[in-house]
Amino acid sequence: MNLKMLVAVLLLFALCGVSFAGAAQTTTLTAGNQTIVQLAQANPNLSTLVTAVQAAGLVETLSGSGPFTVFAPTNDAFNALPPGTLDALLGNRTELTNVLTYHVVEGSLLATQVSSMPSLPTVQGQPLAVTVQSSGGVRVDGATIVQTDIRASNGVIHVIDAVMIPPAGTPVPTASPTPVLTATATPTAAGFDAVLVAVCTLAGLALLVGVRRRL
Repeated sequence: MNLKMLVAVLLLFALCGVSFAGAAQTTTLTAGNQTIVQLAQANPNLSTLVTAVQAAGLVETLSGSGPFTVFAPTNDAFNALPPGTLDALLGNRTELTNVLTYHVVEGSLLATQVSSMPSLPTVQGQPLAVTVQSSGGVRVDGATIVQTDIRASNGVIHVIDAVMIPPAGTPVPTASPTPVLTATATPTAAGFDAVLVAVCTLAGLALLVGVRRRL
């Protein structure tokens, strides 16, 4: 075999080996092993939200595969509602579901993704306006996000300081909302490795065929 061609073949496979090593070191952020509902139940500051989710019959939905992005009002946020509002909502499952699903967006959106979008389509049907403040904070429909990127196995939670009330006359969803968005799949390191193997194998074979023809 021609010495130059042999060196070229060896370099090709050496480079592929470096690529494989780099791909194997690639890591992705993994979500927690608890669902959105379980994480909310474990947070004392979200106990009122948990009570509302249970009263609306949304526990099973928000424990499903999702993924969902939930803007979770704190207990103080619920307490800041006009007197009698919370009790009225807890006593009216339809209206309670309407309000709660206004806090849910289909797909798993981290804070950086939320802040890059002018509005977010909710499961309830009406969009949430997103405003990035000069201080760097982010407001969603008038509520400020006070804690971001609490990752669950089926989505992500962002804690907010106010309860968001949908505009009057908006559609009321069922207890099991139909997803309206499809999360974008992210290539895994294993998938990237497979592509590299295929490319390098084909390139190596082509090079070897060329060598044999020259012999």
